[in-house]
Amino acid sequence: MGDLQQCGRGAYPGETPGTADWLIGEDSWLYTVALRDMRDPANPATVGAGNERASRYKGTYWYEGNDDNSGVHWNAGVQNHFFYLLCEGGSGNNDGLAYNLTGLGVASAEQIAYRALAFYCTPDTDYPAARSAWLSAAQDLNPAWVAPVAAAWSAVGVGPLTISPSTKASFRGLEGGPFLPAARTYTLANGDLTSVNWTASASQPWVTVSPASGAIAADGAANIQISINAAANALARGLYSAEVTFTNVADGLTWTIPVELNSGATDYFTELFDAADNDLDNMSLMFIPDGSPSYYTVERSVASTFPASPSGGTALDLADDDFAEATLTDGAQVSLYGTAYNRFYIGSNGYLTFGQGEWAFYESIAKHFVLPRVAALFDDLDPASGGAVSWKQMSDRAVVTWQNVPQYGMSGANSFQIELFFDGRIRITWLGISATDGLAGFSEGEWLPAGFFESDLSAYNAAITDDLELITYGGLVGSGMEGGPFTPASKTYTLRNNGAAPVDWTATPSAPWLTATPSNGTLDAGQQADVVVAIPGSHTPTGPGKAFSTISK
Repeated sequence: MGDLQQCGRGAYPGETPGTADWLIGEDSWLYTVALRDMRDPANPATVGAGNERASRYKGTYWYEGNDDNSGVHWNAGVQNHFFYLLCEGGSGNNDGLAYNLTGLGVASAEQIAYRALAFYCTPDTDYPAARSAWLSAAQDLNPAWVAPVAAAWSAVGVGPLTISPSTKASFRGLEGGPFLPAARTYTLANGDLTSVNWTASASQPWVTVSPASGAIAADGAANIQISINAAANALARGLYSAEVTFTNVADGLTWTIPVELNSGATDYFTELFDAADNDLDNMSLMFIPDGSPSYYTVERSVASTFPASPSGGTALDLADDDFAEATLTDGAQVSLYGTAYNRFYIGSNGYLTFGQGEWAFYESIAKHFVLPRVAALFDDLDPASGGAVSWKQMSDRAVVTWQNVPQYGMSGANSFQIELFFDGRIRITWLGISATDGLAGFSEGEWLPAGFFESDLSAYNAAITDDLELITYGGLVGSGMEGGPFTPASKTYTLRNNGAAPVDWTATPSAPWLTATPSNGTLDAGQQADVVVAIPGSHTPTGPGKAFSTISK
């Protein structure tokens, strides 16, 4: 604002439009050139080579960083040039933005500047907020000034629309999908005094924007979702980039959100929750070894009770920040990422560790990956002040249950369960969770993986249906000479109807050399059926082959 006042005083009342030089500090003994040029902030002839400043919001010479209070002076050229255009008008091209304006003159522009500063700006006002402040001031003084003020701001790239957050929309998943998260939400806000029409477009066909157009009322906002569609399923393993461009229909100004898709990325099944975004209540996740780069595939389901009753288990007398060892009997073993263990350690703070116990209470991504770990709710819990922790060994699994355990020094209760199946599967079930933060996930104990990104645990695909369950897990991997025979040649999978009504089902192989017998049927409530998936020698491919048998309701 100081530059505006200086040039306003220098141009008024003696100067007329077109005669002011619009230079700041040109007579200072510190400089042989001007400190700033409001007519052309990026002109090296007036400000000196290397001292060019941006004339367009986030355009050429725009500074992004922490110095100069995040560029408060270095980026002042944008408002300086806006003020020049508001006073002088004219036509031309400003760093790629074409404009044709009628100026208001210095006297009128100064009145608007003073009122905007005195009544609408705050110490935190940024450029979009400054635009709104100037428009409000113009409306107060003379409604006929609103349109020229809006046009001058648009000429320097500050339009009525803002998009937040401005961060990249990142997605990842296994090759062929699904990709997580399901969507990224952005807010498009209109800081203008009138309604604004907008459109959005994606640069790649595998990106969807919804909605893709609309109108936002004055001082209104709209939520926009960016997601990855089915076209991405055909992408090979790799890192892909795209852009979503938002356009103000009236002035043509655009805002761009970069999009990144990591297809074939390794999922580390770990999510850190901030102060209020823990969304694990009443959910169960089954992690099934599948031989993929992520090692597991995940099936999500709704949970209202624990899958395994904690009754009959061994109650643990755990203090705050404590752990206890659990040793399996009868040769039983559990595994994490393919490493077998006959014992594990139960932490009072909501996790199991392998190899050694741990009492860490402060959850962090870095701390999580130090040890082999399965965390259901890594948080500062205190079973000594309430609730119960127990474990038991069953015929096919080990089960650890935290029931109604509060956070340290807080009320509320958290109930969750970890099941370690002897066939390598792991299931985590959350019931009531009063904690709003925490961490959940897996760790191999090899420190923070390179390229780690957080999972969205609540976004995994649901199981086949709520009532049709596949009891048998794991793939069929047959090997042998070309033409067969193959060993093993088949595997039997068991389906179960957990619902109250009959269920019709089908099994559909994706390749001619794979069979499923029977290929369809009906299961009454509570009934089970076996499906044999086989590789007949007469239908085998030449070379390695991969196929799937899809079971659906």
